Amino acid sequence: MKTLEVKKSKIHGRGLFTRIFLEQGDIIGLAIKKGINIETTHITYLGKWVNHSELSPNVTLEQCFDGWNLVALKNINEGEELVANYRDAPLFIKRPEDYGGNFKL
Repeated sequence: MKTLEVKKSKIHGRGLFTRIFLEQGDIIGLAIKKGINIETTHITYLGKWVNHSELSPNVTLEQCFDGWNLVALKNINEGEELVANYRDAPLFIKRPEDYGGNFKL
C-alpha cells in the first residue's frame, strides 16, 4: 500500500496527502535532491506536491547528505494534507509572492 497520494487540495490545485499516521520527527522522504550546483538540484515527487501554509505547516525540510528531507513537524493524521512554510525552505525555492500572492493559510 502506498503511504502518500496526490489528490485535489483545498489549498491550491493538487497536494500531497498521507494515507497513514505520521509521528512528529518522522522522515517522510527526499523532497529536494542536491545536485553538483543549483542548476542540477531538483525537486522530487515529494517536494513537488507539498503546498504552502504559513500559519499551520505540518512538515519541514531538513538538510541531509543527498539534499533535503521532508520531516513531520508534528503528528499528522491519516488523510491530512502535507503542508510546509515555503519561507523556511532553501533560498532557491520560490516564495509565496513569487506565485502572485502572499498566502497565509
